[in-house]
Amino acid sequence: MHGNWSWRSNVTVTVRRGGLIVARHRFHNLITTVGLSLVRDAILGTDSLEITEVAIGDNNTAPTVGDTALANERLRIAIIDKAIVDADTAITTAYVAPFEANTFTIEEIGWFGGPFNDEMLSRVLFNHTKTDLESIQIDRQDSFAEKP
Repeated sequence: MHGNWSWRSNVTVTVRRGGLIVARHRFHNLITTVGLSLVRDAILGTDSLEITEVAIGDNNTAPTVGDTALANERLRIAIIDKAIVDADTAITTAYVAPFEANTFTIEEIGWFGGPFNDEMLSRVLFNHTKTDLESIQIDRQDSFAEKP
């Protein structure tokens, strides 16, 4: 029996000001080679694939599958929620509070996990100059499907 599967990761970034949504951005999330290796190792039982943290940086260098860190990390925050949406989809959520990330323009977001929370699973570019009146919710949706 031959099985092929796909992993699709999408991101929704919601910017709120005073509790009201002022912007919502959706885009595809680039899975790194390290992220794929963590999947392999999790299947073998030798590593953890849990996404535990999100990092935010201020460099807009294009993401590549070989990335192992943000180009210039400025803030790291914990995942605040994890949920199984349906049989093949999971969502992880991070939150940037109004008092965080106000001294630089956000250009990049990365997701981290692994045994020491230091392995970058994926990275995207996102440009936003945040104010202290805004909060940002970052939702990552990972979907897995079998290909015929």
